[in-house]
Amino acid sequence: MQTNLLGVLLILLSHCLNSFNKVWYSDISAYVDPMVYALFGYGSAIVFFWIFGRKSAPIDWRHRKHWWNINISSALTFVCFLYALKFVDPVIVSSIESGLLVLFMLFLGRNETAITPKVFGYGVAIFALTLASCYFSDGVREMDVLGVGLAVLTSLGVAFIIRHQKALTVLGYPSHVIMKHRFYLITLVAAASVWFDTGQFPISVMAQKVSIELVVVAFLGSTLCLYLIQQGVARCSLSMSSALMAAMPVVTFVVNYAYSGGSVNVPQCIAIMLLALSLVLFSIQSQRQIVKQCPAT
Repeated sequence: MQTNLLGVLLILLSHCLNSFNKVWYSDISAYVDPMVYALFGYGSAIVFFWIFGRKSAPIDWRHRKHWWNINISSALTFVCFLYALKFVDPVIVSSIESGLLVLFMLFLGRNETAITPKVFGYGVAIFALTLASCYFSDGVREMDVLGVGLAVLTSLGVAFIIRHQKALTVLGYPSHVIMKHRFYLITLVAAASVWFDTGQFPISVMAQKVSIELVVVAFLGSTLCLYLIQQGVARCSLSMSSALMAAMPVVTFVVNYAYSGGSVNVPQCIAIMLLALSLVLFSIQSQRQIVKQCPAT
């Protein structure tokens, strides 16, 4: 129970950190191309975890399926998310990503845990309430089919990432080793994009854009956030992990209101509270379903 609680707290702490980055530091990285920002964020993660985990045992390439999948899923998720933002409001993209995550995790894990009508109903409620909270927020532009499709693929990619993170944890790999080998492909994609767009070596472009603020934001928003999530996923069940990841809109709403103050958007506040309740009920029912399917000892 204590380990599970620690996992919950780590994922929520990651959401808080991510939300603070969005609220306070978005203007710092606004002048930087997203691919250059990705090089700072994911490149620093590779360097940090290679240094941090330099004494760790080498990975077993009999498990290469999981390593390939987590690298490919990370790269495709990032690219889909980035291009979705070109067609759809960021609030909508994030809401679709968070709202669909629970449903995707249910279907991907149906061989391990049966989908009951009650659990599926809570999953649908989470998706609907996430979109409702998005609809009542300010500044949402109209939908675009391509952008929505890319947002859906982003959510599916996150679901695959969580599953392979959990699989590698079950195989005995510690979190820092998983993080050490997770970002190779996404960094190569970002470097190739920068080289293609600018005609310069990525290192040269990074040297032109580097600043203390940017490095700090990239480290907090990528390296530390993703490490906390990995630590949380390692300690929680897949259903609990998906519910916690889907709680991002709730945390962002609270952090944004605590920072900016002002009047409360009542419809959005009601949707957020119902979303939080649905997440709790989904987690409880999912845990009960797992216990029922486990053989008695």
